Amino acid sequence: MKIAILHHKHTDLEKTPCLINYLAQNWIEQGHNVIHIKGVDSPLPAADVLILHVNLTVVPQEYIQAAERYPVVINRNVIDISKPAFSQIMVKQDDHYSGPVIVKTRNNYGGVPERRIRNSIIDKVYQQFEWLRLWQHVEWLIEYPVFKSVEKIPQGVWQNEHLFVEKFLPERDNNGNYRIREWVFFGDREVHFINISHEPVIKSMNKIRVEYSTPDEIPHELRRIRAAMGIDYGKFDFSVHHGSPVLFDINKTPGISSNSKNSTRAVESIRQLSNGLELYAQQIKTGCQ
Repeated sequence: MKIAILHHKHTDLEKTPCLINYLAQNWIEQGHNVIHIKGVDSPLPAADVLILHVNLTVVPQEYIQAAERYPVVINRNVIDISKPAFSQIMVKQDDHYSGPVIVKTRNNYGGVPERRIRNSIIDKVYQQFEWLRLWQHVEWLIEYPVFKSVEKIPQGVWQNEHLFVEKFLPERDNNGNYRIREWVFFGDREVHFINISHEPVIKSMNKIRVEYSTPDEIPHELRRIRAAMGIDYGKFDFSVHHGSPVLFDINKTPGISSNSKNSTRAVESIRQLSNGLELYAQQIKTGCQ
């Protein structure tokens, strides 16, 4: 097959550690033809499958229109993954909620992809001196701060349309460590693993280990959300808090850490996910989307 991967025109393919690059390498080794496309300013080439891989929270309309001509489009319907599109744990200022809360951006990944595209002088200054930013003017965050209660949240957060407040409902193990689960999927192939850290907000740099689990343990509630949003390829970050799943984040252009991509288990997971392409090969054969 000929597979086209459509990126935003400002994407730096050399510096962006996206999982799709490793899936593409597997497809090439299987004999498929893979092309990367940046932007839609020029006519797009023909392909059997187009992967809509625009690393922005809301996909611009011109990219959606450009994808319409392709017979099979992966993530055709995934247009908006902002927090309000899926969050079930949102907190408002006047809510009578007494537990800890976390402040996030409405945009995915802390709003960083949108900031990179804008790349303004003022953003560069703020990146060096984050303390200069007043909460009512914040549009992106490197870290998501946790507060003990709604009352502790700065007033500027509530005045800022770019920010979003959720209940902080972590999963913890018997040793008091924090756990966050990742469900990565491509078509009908999926991987489920758990990042473990001493820190409440888990990042690749503060996790102490990774445990692999089985896709059978993915809660049905999350599968229903995936189906309702029409997500073919992506990643869900979630916890199981007191027995109930809590969805934290949805990503349609998942990355991959420099540490994990070289492990034997990660290589096998990438190979497994790349085989999800067969589902779309069947769609091409039957002539349906």
